[in-house]
Parts: sequence; structure tokens; C-alpha cells
Amino acid sequence: MLFLLLALYYARHFYASKPFSSELHPTYSPRQEPIQLITNYRSTANIIWTCLTTIFACTWISVHPNVTGFRSNRWRRLRARLSLFAWALVSPELVLMWAYRQWLGARNIAATIGHGWGPVQGHFLQMGGIVFLFKGEYRCLDPSKILELWPPDPYEHQRRTGRLRPLVLTDEQRRRPLPYSAARSILEHDPVTDDEIQDRSKGDELAKVFVIVQTTWFVVQCIARGVQRLTVTELEIVTLAYAAMNAVMYFFWWDKPLSVQCPVVIPIPFEEYHDDPKELDEDGFMRLLFPAYQRSRDTGRRFESDEPPRRSTLSTIVGFPRRAISSLFSQITEMSDSGLINDRVASVPTYYAYPTSPAMLTNILILIPLLASLFGAIHCIAWSFTFPSLIARTLWRVSSLYIAISPLLFVIAPSIGLLNSWVSGAWNAPNVDSKLKMMHYLRFLALFSVILYIPARIVLVGVSFWGLYDIPPTGHQTVEWMSFIPHI
Repeated sequence: MLFLLLALYYARHFYASKPFSSELHPTYSPRQEPIQLITNYRSTANIIWTCLTTIFACTWISVHPNVTGFRSNRWRRLRARLSLFAWALVSPELVLMWAYRQWLGARNIAATIGHGWGPVQGHFLQMGGIVFLFKGEYRCLDPSKILELWPPDPYEHQRRTGRLRPLVLTDEQRRRPLPYSAARSILEHDPVTDDEIQDRSKGDELAKVFVIVQTTWFVVQCIARGVQRLTVTELEIVTLAYAAMNAVMYFFWWDKPLSVQCPVVIPIPFEEYHDDPKELDEDGFMRLLFPAYQRSRDTGRRFESDEPPRRSTLSTIVGFPRRAISSLFSQITEMSDSGLINDRVASVPTYYAYPTSPAMLTNILILIPLLASLFGAIHCIAWSFTFPSLIARTLWRVSSLYIAISPLLFVIAPSIGLLNSWVSGAWNAPNVDSKLKMMHYLRFLALFSVILYIPARIVLVGVSFWGLYDIPPTGHQTVEWMSFIPHI
């Protein structure tokens, strides 16, 4: 050890006393200027991470799903949550429309029941948070059959406008039957408390405030970059649009419990309500609304083998696009409107919301497309940005313009309907059939536009990541926040 220390000591003095030869390093020159450290710099990875975390907060954390069902397994809950996540990512306007309908429905439920009920309880009922145990069956009863005047008539608007005959019923027929009468009495006299609901909710005010702070901070950063003439990437514009929609969505779902997995089970002692009318089956309920209703004899008939028809592999592959488009349209319809549901099961539909009046539904079909058009217009902020190529710029402009204009097609049909109703004074005018036919054509055109809307959204996301390969130097600079503070 001593020998090693002496060797290091003499070696150090040997190299220190030896003159430095510039021939070994001909390009070396002493650095005269001081070293400058760049502190206001952000990397491409930082931009991607900030945008993706904000988008995740807007599409996964902010979305409040309905209760999947009583005793549902983990895979079923995950599948429902992934479906909502995909819709919030591809078409957040539809999720916003569903949130607005639930916001209206929760307040209508609370106002109908009255004492002890608020928006939290209203959300909890319509999301399937209350399951009734009736005669050994766990059932999520239809809120319309519990709260509305019996019987709830989905065709009330058509009867009122003269397109269908008025519903004439006796007092006995208007009595609410079991189990809906018992459920109404239980909800009025023994409402579910806020503590019970919050105990099942996976989110609280602190978690919601965290998401709001995250999205608000991102919006403030984008505005500050624009003020200081710093480059804003296309990915940040896409994220900015999500943040704007998230603010409205969170307002509508502020009182809704988050990710409830276990509903409240309320048993119905039917012995105490033996004087109430008995429950009607599906045929009996339809005959109550339409006395001349008769079920077709062929309904429910199966093949002689009592097995469902088998499809060949080729027919399954060929028919997949048609089934996919049909499923897509059915989910869009379910988000935009809800009727009477099957309450023989222990869950509500994935996109269920308490039905609203036809006038309020028309307002929804006008207000939400306008907000969706605003969502698309935000992407037009990057109209004159620098793009990697001419193709990328053309794809961005066409796609952003399309998603800004296409939602307005959903406004045309209800707007024309309101205009015709206002001009003619009533829907039972002589040319009402032609008006309705024109509205159906416009509605079909609006639904067809969704097929092109989803590819346009995918193109915008793809171009936004494409633009990250060629970010200008000002795009890597961070905001100088001290410049916003007055100082000497």
C-alpha cells in the first residue's frame, strides 16, 4: 500500500512538471467566455409527458361511469371503463352530452322526490346505485316507473301533438303497481344519505380539485406561451381542446359519485304492500298504452333444433363491419336519449340517464353540437403553425375544419323542427309528414357524418405526434414567468 501511494505521488509531480504539448491536442484552446447554463429548456419527452398526463386526466379520471351491476366481476367493470375511455378519447362531445343529460336527470329526480334528496342522490339513483330485492330477485328498477305518473308514456309528446290518440285510463289503471309503488315509498321516507354514497365513491373533492388544477395549469401555460411568442406544438393544441371539454364535463358530473362498484341493496317487503296492484308483464304494459296491441304469434319462435343459427367464418368476417357500425350507432343513440329500460336485471345501461322532456331534449341536441363545434374550432388555432411538410399541414387543416363544422349538422334537424312548429303553430299541420321526413333525412346525414368524424380525430392525433420531429427552437423554451410580474 505504501509503495502504491509513493508511485502515485511521484507520477503526479512528473506530469505536473512536464510542459503541455499542444501537438497532442491541436484543436484544443482554453475557453475564455463563461459557461452559460440554459435553465428555460424543455425536452420533447417533457412535452409528450405533460400532454399525455393531461389527456389521461381528462379522459380516464374525469369520466364518471354508471354502476356496472350488482356483483359484477372485475373484467366486466374494466371493459365498461375502457369503452368509456375510448369514447372520451375519440369523441368527447358525446360523453359531454351524456354528462349534461345526467346533470338534468339528477336534478329532476331530486325535485320529484323532494325532502332529503339532492343532486348526489339523484345521480346515485340514475347511475344504478340502488338495487331493490323483490321476491328473491335483485332488480335495478326503472326510475321513470318509480317517479313519473303511472303509466310512464314514452309517446306522450306524440299524443299531445295529435299524432297518436289520447291515453284514456281508469283510476285503477293509473295506480302504481308493485314493486314501483313500494320503491317510491321507501325512497321518500328513507333516502340514501350522502355518507353512504361517499363511502362507495372512489373520488372526493380533493381528487377532483387536483384534476382541475392540472388542466387549468396546462391551459395557463398555453396562453402564456402565446403571449411570449413561444411555439406551441400541435400536440398541445389537441390537449388544450381536451382540457376545455373537461372543464364543462366536470361541472356536470361534480355531484356524481365516481367508480361505484357495490350498489346499495334495499329489500322490498311486499307483504306490507299487498293492496297495491300487481306488476304487469311486457305485453300487459304495452296493452295499457295501446289497448289494441297484440303480440305477434311468431315472436320468440326458434328453429326446430332450438339453437341459434350458426354463421360461417366467411359470413362472420363479411358481416363484421356492418355489426360494428350498427353497434357504434346504437351507443351514440343511447348517449343522446334514453327511454324505458329493462328493469328485470340488476344494472342500468352503460350510458343511461333519466329521460328529460322533449323540449329539453331539443335544447340538448342544439347546445351540445355547438359546444362540440367549439371543441373542433380550438384545433383551428394551429391553422398557420409550422408543420413538418405540406401534407401534414393539409391533413391538419382539413381534419380540424371538418370536426368544427360536422357537429353543426346535428343542430339542423331540431332547429328546423322548432322553426316549423313556430311557423305552423302545431305539429298536426297538413304537411307534418313531409317535415318529419325531412328531419329524418337530416338526422341520418348527421349520424353518417360520425363515420368520417372518427378518422378525422385520428388524423389530428397522428399529425400532432408527427410535428414533434421538427420542433423550432422556441418550442423548447419554457415560459419566463418573471416577465408577468411587475418589477423594477
